Amino acid sequence: MELAIFGAATFAFALRARARASAAPPPKGAPAPALHLGKDFAEKRRRVVEGGVDNLHLIFDFDRTMTTYEGPRGGRGATCHHIVEARRPRSVRERAEALNGVFYPVEISARLSREFKLPVMEVWYALVNDLLVETGMTRADLEEDVREANVALRAGVAGALAWAARHDVPVTIFSAGIGDVLAECLRQLVGPLHPRVRVVSNEMRFDARGVLVGFAPRVITPFTKNARDAMGDAPFFGELCARRNVVLLGDGPGDATMADGLGCETVLRVGFLNDAGAALRQLAEFTAIFDAVITHDGPADPLLSTLLRDVEAASARAPAPAPVPAVGGAAAVAIAADAR
Repeated sequence: MELAIFGAATFAFALRARARASAAPPPKGAPAPALHLGKDFAEKRRRVVEGGVDNLHLIFDFDRTMTTYEGPRGGRGATCHHIVEARRPRSVRERAEALNGVFYPVEISARLSREFKLPVMEVWYALVNDLLVETGMTRADLEEDVREANVALRAGVAGALAWAARHDVPVTIFSAGIGDVLAECLRQLVGPLHPRVRVVSNEMRFDARGVLVGFAPRVITPFTKNARDAMGDAPFFGELCARRNVVLLGDGPGDATMADGLGCETVLRVGFLNDAGAALRQLAEFTAIFDAVITHDGPADPLLSTLLRDVEAASARAPAPAPVPAVGGAAAVAIAADAR
């Protein structure tokens, strides 16, 4: 795919500067982050900016999108499932790793169809969930799991959440991980979430003693991440559909569909191609489905911060619109499974 160069030298310089300033510096000899912009990026960016604050909706994947690929203590950063598995008994970790060895090759296979993968992924999730339930872990365990986890937010994410809170812009965190875990990560890393932040993910069920007893029936896997199926019956869905522009950030092909079903006019997709080896193999695939691709675990800024700054500036110049009644309800963290 041909790439449009949109201030590429400036962005590349800023990306390298952000990476050097990060709390988790890249491994010695690792390639510098690079930004690749697709042919539609400039036009989509213009539409998002002109639409202003009142028409904007931010959608984030969580694992290795909001968080970094490399952990702050070195090595691979923990995902939601890794966070809760790490402090469970060794036998549980070994069984989870064995399941990963069986099912992960199915998830990433280029030869198998989505239709084949869908039921296989649901079996994988059910087996891992059962393992966690067997351990008798508690809410208190989950909080400690997060405190001990090798996980950090990607540069630019906390700033984007703060910006959205100031401007009352809805944020959807759409994850095939575990909603309770990611919500606790964000609570510990950035503080309480704004009421307009909704978490759409797999949800743990705890009993009155705070012991994990199961998971909500609705399963979200990397292949079922679209708004219509995952939150079409949620009370806040109509409110999100009223926002005509979406900025979407993810780190896998399945994340590109997270806005599907919202009926929005413009979806500006930003993809993180984190692994150095994958960057060589998958760049063409990523640039075909994302409007901007940041490689080698690069920061979300300056691409995201400058975009939001320009959206804010455009809103300041525009005449104030007539007030429109809000559609749907909102809770501090609304997990989709609650809204069946």
